[in-house]
Formats: sequence, structure tokens, C-alpha cells
Amino acid sequence: MPRVDAGTERPGAESCEGTWEGPMANGGGEDARERLLGVLLDKVAQDLYPSSTMLDVIEKLLEPDEIDAYAAILCEKIADEMYPSTSMINRLVALTG
Repeated sequence: MPRVDAGTERPGAESCEGTWEGPMANGGGEDARERLLGVLLDKVAQDLYPSSTMLDVIEKLLEPDEIDAYAAILCEKIADEMYPSTSMINRLVALTG
């Protein structure tokens, strides 16, 4: 399987790299969920205008203890823009309420 490298900057982030040994080779989907979430969070942090689809997927994958990290990324994006996206503001409000 070819290596996919997301060029991650987040501490502890992993690429989607792995050795394919068949379905559920790792005994479950938790490692894959964590890797996918890490890649998507990195992309959102790097993209000027992250897609709503990517944000929707992140929100489906988030565990309660990961919400603060995601909220921090959204908050930083909002703070960096002169005219921040209202949909991004609404996502952050929904996470905090």
C-alpha cells in the first residue's frame, strides 16, 4: 500500500501510513479513527477555507475529550480572519453549548 503523508505539524500526529493485512487487521477501528481525525484536524488548521464536509466528518469522529483541541483550531481560524465565517462561528457555538 502506498504511503500517504499528511505533512502533519500537530504533536503526536500520525500519517495514514500502515501495513495492510486485511480487514480489521488492528483488531478495531480506533487507531484508524484517531489517524483520520489527526489528518483532518491538521488539514483544517492549514487550509485557509476548510470544507464544511471535512468539518462535518471531524465532528462525527470527535470523542468528548477531543472537543477542546478542535474548538481551539476553530477559534484560531476565527481570530485570524477580519470577517470570519458565520458557519464556523456557529460550529464553535454548537460545540460549547
